[in-house]
Amino acid sequence: MNKLPVWNTAWRGIIFPVTHFVPLVRRLALTIAFLAALLVFQMAVLPSLFLSGTLSAEMLVLAGFILVPLYVVLYLNLFTGPLGVAIGTPEGRKLFGLGKVELLFVGYMLLLVCGYMISYLPILIFVGAGAMLAGQDSGNTGAAIGMIFLLVPVILAFWVWLIVRLLPVLGVIADQKRLGLAQAWRMSRGNWWRIFACGLILSAAYFVLASPLAYMWFTNVMPQMLALQQAGLPPEAQLAAMMNIFASSGYIGVAYAVWTLLALISQYGLTGFIYTALKGQGEAPEPAATETDAAPVTA
Repeated sequence: MNKLPVWNTAWRGIIFPVTHFVPLVRRLALTIAFLAALLVFQMAVLPSLFLSGTLSAEMLVLAGFILVPLYVVLYLNLFTGPLGVAIGTPEGRKLFGLGKVELLFVGYMLLLVCGYMISYLPILIFVGAGAMLAGQDSGNTGAAIGMIFLLVPVILAFWVWLIVRLLPVLGVIADQKRLGLAQAWRMSRGNWWRIFACGLILSAAYFVLASPLAYMWFTNVMPQMLALQQAGLPPEAQLAAMMNIFASSGYIGVAYAVWTLLALISQYGLTGFIYTALKGQGEAPEPAATETDAAPVTA
């Protein structure tokens, strides 16, 4: 069994945006440029058109829905791009990706979401049972509510365990262009706590980096937002005032966007490094040769 080197792997993930700066720029420059243009269009251009009366409220909402598929494609490249660069796949050297890797990534995410939603069926059953017993016995109702509060953390803990255990699936998708659930399961065997610790270390490092941004947000932007909510302005005036707040503190937004991008790149870089470190453990064992196969053939 391969033992994942926790500190070394986590450190490689933290400094991944620096050590792989050139290939990351080549892989993500087009994606980031399109994403920045799209955000400016949605956060500045569309509200300005709405405030000027050129765009109705219904059209503003419709435009937001139309932009969703574009965001999905761009964010998929922000996920799979760093992953391919960290592993060293051919897709990691492309300028833009929209193929089998991205489709498998979406399929895996949908599989997790569907499984997560289905796992809450027991809670829905207890809610229904509690509603039925509400008029009969308040003690039974309290027991049903207690079971609900007990099941929620159990379900959340189970999904944290499962997602960490299946984390190498993302590397299998990027490297081998297949789902590879069984291979990912073998790769993470005996390394759950090490994989989890790598994620904790990386999260702690980027949390420290975000502390000055959080301080500036809570001392500068948040008081203005609270005062705006209490002012009771009409929606159009409230939107205009909110745009002015963001414009006056735009440096915080830019710094936060950069921090988010670096954290996302490091996260998927770490996933790629975990995959490469455990890849040998995930290979299916060769079938053992039988005595008949090993015996020499005699005339």
